[in-house]
Amino acid sequence: MKRKRVLRDFLSCLKENDIVIFSGQNISQEALDYDKEGYFYIEKSYGIAPSLALGISMSTDKRVFIIDGDGGCMMEMSSLAQIGASKVKNLFYVVLNNGVYQSAGGHPTIFKEVSSINGTILGFGFTVFNLTAYFKKKSSLPKMNKIINNLRGPVAIFIDVDKSISKEKVDLDIKKKNLRNRINKFIRNTDLGTSLFRPPTVQELDLTSEWRQ
Repeated sequence: MKRKRVLRDFLSCLKENDIVIFSGQNISQEALDYDKEGYFYIEKSYGIAPSLALGISMSTDKRVFIIDGDGGCMMEMSSLAQIGASKVKNLFYVVLNNGVYQSAGGHPTIFKEVSSINGTILGFGFTVFNLTAYFKKKSSLPKMNKIINNLRGPVAIFIDVDKSISKEKVDLDIKKKNLRNRINKFIRNTDLGTSLFRPPTVQELDLTSEWRQ
Protein backbone atom coordinates (compact mmCIF):
# COMPACT_ATOMS: atom_id res chain seq x y z
CA MET A 1 0.00 0.00 0.00
CA LYS A 2 1.22 3.49 -0.78
CA ARG A 3 2.09 5.45 2.34
CA LYS A 4 0.36 8.64 1.23
CA ARG A 5 -2.93 6.79 0.77
CA VAL A 6 -2.58 5.19 4.20
CA LEU A 7 -1.88 8.64 5.65
CA ARG A 8 -5.00 10.03 4.00
CA ASP A 9 -7.21 7.18 5.21
CA PHE A 10 -5.82 7.20 8.74
CA LEU A 11 -6.17 10.96 9.14
CA SER A 12 -9.76 10.76 7.86
CA CYS A 13 -10.56 8.63 10.93
CA LEU A 14 -9.40 11.30 13.39
CA LYS A 15 -11.36 14.10 15.05
CA GLU A 16 -11.02 17.85 14.51
CA ASN A 17 -9.64 18.32 18.03
CA ASP A 18 -6.86 15.71 17.68
CA ILE A 19 -3.20 16.73 17.64
CA VAL A 20 -0.95 14.98 15.11
CA ILE A 21 2.86 15.15 15.08
CA PHE A 22 4.52 13.99 11.86
CA SER A 23 8.08 12.71 12.21
CA GLY A 24 10.58 12.73 9.33
CA GLN A 25 10.96 14.65 6.09
CA ASN A 26 9.10 12.38 3.67
CA ILE A 27 6.16 11.70 5.99
CA SER A 28 5.86 15.42 6.76
CA GLN A 29 5.88 16.36 3.08
CA GLU A 30 3.30 13.74 2.15
CA ALA A 31 1.02 14.83 5.01
CA LEU A 32 0.98 18.50 4.03
CA ASP A 33 -1.89 17.96 1.57
CA TYR A 34 -4.09 17.22 4.58
CA ASP A 35 -2.80 20.06 6.76
CA LYS A 36 -4.89 21.25 9.71
CA GLU A 37 -4.40 23.61 12.63
CA GLY A 38 -3.61 20.74 15.00
CA TYR A 39 -0.86 19.25 12.83
CA PHE A 40 2.84 19.73 13.63
CA TYR A 41 5.75 18.70 11.39
CA ILE A 42 9.28 17.72 12.42
CA GLU A 43 11.21 17.12 9.21
CA LYS A 44 14.48 16.33 11.00
CA SER A 45 13.19 14.47 14.03
CA TYR A 46 16.15 12.42 15.38
CA GLY A 47 14.03 11.11 18.24
CA ILE A 48 12.37 14.44 19.07
CA ALA A 49 8.78 13.58 18.10
CA PRO A 50 7.89 11.08 20.89
CA SER A 51 9.37 13.30 23.61
CA LEU A 52 7.49 16.33 22.28
CA ALA A 53 4.27 14.32 22.02
CA LEU A 54 4.66 13.07 25.60
CA GLY A 55 5.08 16.61 26.90
CA ILE A 56 2.01 17.78 25.00
CA SER A 57 -0.12 14.81 26.04
CA MET A 58 0.65 15.45 29.72
CA SER A 59 -0.58 19.04 29.42
CA THR A 60 -3.82 18.55 27.48
CA ASP A 61 -6.83 16.25 27.42
CA LYS A 62 -6.80 16.23 23.62
CA ARG A 63 -5.58 13.08 21.90
CA VAL A 64 -2.01 13.21 20.56
CA PHE A 65 -0.93 11.04 17.60
CA ILE A 66 2.65 10.54 16.41
CA ILE A 67 3.04 9.42 12.78
CA ASP A 68 6.50 7.92 12.31
CA GLY A 69 8.41 5.40 10.21
CA ASP A 70 9.95 2.15 11.39
CA GLY A 71 13.41 3.70 11.18
CA GLY A 72 12.32 6.49 13.52
CA CYS A 73 10.75 3.92 15.83
CA MET A 74 14.06 2.05 16.16
CA MET A 75 15.85 5.33 16.99
CA GLU A 76 13.29 6.35 19.60
CA MET A 77 13.00 3.26 21.81
CA SER A 78 14.11 5.05 24.97
CA SER A 79 11.38 7.67 24.47
CA LEU A 80 8.81 4.92 23.94
CA ALA A 81 9.85 3.35 27.25
CA GLN A 82 9.25 6.71 28.96
CA ILE A 83 5.83 7.04 27.30
CA GLY A 84 4.84 3.57 28.47
CA ALA A 85 5.99 4.28 32.02
CA SER A 86 4.01 7.54 32.01
CA LYS A 87 0.76 5.66 31.25
CA VAL A 88 -0.72 8.60 29.31
CA LYS A 89 -4.15 7.62 28.02
CA ASN A 90 -4.24 10.18 25.21
CA LEU A 91 -1.04 9.29 23.32
CA PHE A 92 -0.95 7.06 20.23
CA TYR A 93 2.21 6.09 18.31
CA VAL A 94 1.60 5.14 14.67
CA VAL A 95 4.40 3.37 12.77
CA LEU A 96 4.23 3.28 8.96
CA ASN A 97 6.58 0.39 8.31
CA ASN A 98 8.31 0.30 4.92
CA GLY A 99 11.49 -1.46 6.07
CA VAL A 100 13.94 1.36 5.23
CA TYR A 101 15.43 4.61 6.49
CA GLN A 102 13.84 6.47 3.58
CA SER A 103 15.09 9.97 4.35
CA ALA A 104 18.64 8.62 4.75
CA GLY A 105 18.95 6.99 1.34
CA GLY A 106 16.73 3.93 1.64
CA HIS A 107 19.02 1.79 3.78
CA PRO A 108 17.18 -1.16 5.39
CA THR A 109 16.09 -1.05 9.02
CA ILE A 110 16.18 -3.97 11.45
CA PHE A 111 12.56 -3.41 12.49
CA LYS A 112 11.34 -6.80 11.27
CA GLU A 113 14.55 -8.55 12.33
CA VAL A 114 13.92 -7.90 16.02
CA SER A 115 12.74 -11.22 17.48
CA SER A 116 9.59 -9.63 18.88
CA ILE A 117 9.10 -5.93 18.21
CA ASN A 118 5.55 -6.29 19.50
CA GLY A 119 6.78 -7.88 22.71
CA THR A 120 9.39 -5.18 23.20
CA ILE A 121 6.88 -2.35 22.95
CA LEU A 122 4.30 -4.28 24.98
CA GLY A 123 6.94 -4.56 27.67
CA PHE A 124 7.23 -0.77 27.70
CA GLY A 125 3.56 -0.57 28.71
CA PHE A 126 1.85 -0.03 25.34
CA THR A 127 -1.08 -1.87 23.85
CA VAL A 128 0.02 -2.91 20.35
CA PHE A 129 -2.12 -3.33 17.23
CA ASN A 130 -1.31 -4.18 13.62
CA LEU A 131 -3.99 -2.56 11.47
CA THR A 132 -2.47 -3.26 8.03
CA ALA A 133 -5.34 -5.48 6.88
CA TYR A 134 -7.90 -2.78 7.59
CA PHE A 135 -6.24 -0.30 5.21
CA LYS A 136 -6.30 -2.65 2.24
CA LYS A 137 -10.04 -2.19 1.68
CA LYS A 138 -12.00 1.05 1.63
CA SER A 139 -14.98 -0.85 3.01
CA SER A 140 -13.05 -1.32 6.26
CA LEU A 141 -12.70 2.42 6.96
CA PRO A 142 -15.94 2.78 8.99
CA LYS A 143 -14.76 -0.04 11.25
CA MET A 144 -11.31 1.56 11.44
CA ASN A 145 -12.92 4.83 12.48
CA LYS A 146 -14.75 3.06 15.31
CA ILE A 147 -11.61 1.24 16.46
CA ILE A 148 -9.33 4.28 16.45
CA ASN A 149 -11.83 6.49 18.23
CA ASN A 150 -12.38 4.04 21.06
CA LEU A 151 -8.76 3.32 21.96
CA ARG A 152 -7.11 4.39 25.21
CA GLY A 153 -3.37 4.97 25.25
CA PRO A 154 -0.59 4.48 25.33
CA VAL A 155 -1.12 2.57 22.09
CA ALA A 156 1.29 1.60 19.30
CA ILE A 157 -0.26 1.01 15.87
CA PHE A 158 1.71 -0.73 13.09
CA ILE A 159 0.72 -0.36 9.42
CA ASP A 160 2.81 -1.88 6.62
CA VAL A 161 3.39 0.33 3.56
CA ASP A 162 5.54 0.02 0.44
CA LYS A 163 8.84 1.79 -0.17
CA SER A 164 7.59 4.19 -2.84
CA ILE A 165 7.76 7.95 -2.27
CA SER A 166 4.92 10.17 -3.43
CA LYS A 167 5.77 12.28 -6.49
CA GLU A 168 3.29 14.88 -5.26
CA LYS A 169 5.18 15.89 -2.13
CA VAL A 170 4.67 19.46 -0.93
CA ASP A 171 7.56 21.43 0.57
CA LEU A 172 6.97 22.67 4.09
CA ASP A 173 6.73 26.45 3.66
CA ILE A 174 5.34 27.24 7.12
CA LYS A 175 7.93 29.05 9.21
CA LYS A 176 8.92 27.12 12.32
CA LYS A 177 7.92 30.02 14.56
CA ASN A 178 4.46 30.18 12.96
CA LEU A 179 4.11 26.41 13.23
CA ARG A 180 5.01 26.58 16.93
CA ASN A 181 2.56 29.39 17.59
CA ARG A 182 -0.20 27.59 15.68
CA ILE A 183 0.11 24.36 17.68
CA ASN A 184 0.35 26.26 20.97
CA LYS A 185 -2.88 28.09 20.16
CA PHE A 186 -4.55 24.82 19.17
CA ILE A 187 -3.52 23.08 22.39
CA ARG A 188 -4.84 25.95 24.52
CA ASN A 189 -8.17 26.12 22.70
CA THR A 190 -10.49 24.53 25.27
CA ASP A 191 -13.54 25.18 23.07
CA LEU A 192 -12.47 22.26 20.89
CA GLY A 193 -12.99 19.80 23.74
CA THR A 194 -11.54 16.32 23.87
CA SER A 195 -11.97 13.05 22.00
CA LEU A 196 -11.20 10.88 25.03
CA PHE A 197 -13.97 8.48 25.98
CA ARG A 198 -14.74 6.16 28.86
CA PRO A 199 -12.84 2.84 28.58
CA PRO A 200 -14.56 0.87 25.80
CA THR A 201 -15.86 -2.63 26.34
CA VAL A 202 -14.53 -5.64 24.43
CA GLN A 203 -17.84 -5.79 22.55
CA GLU A 204 -17.56 -2.15 21.47
CA LEU A 205 -14.04 -2.61 20.16
CA ASP A 206 -14.91 -5.90 18.46
CA LEU A 207 -11.55 -7.32 19.48
CA THR A 208 -10.40 -10.15 17.26
CA SER A 209 -7.11 -11.98 16.82
CA GLU A 210 -7.16 -10.71 13.23
CA TRP A 211 -5.73 -7.33 14.22
CA ARG A 212 -4.75 -7.40 17.87
CA GLN A 213 -1.16 -8.53 18.47
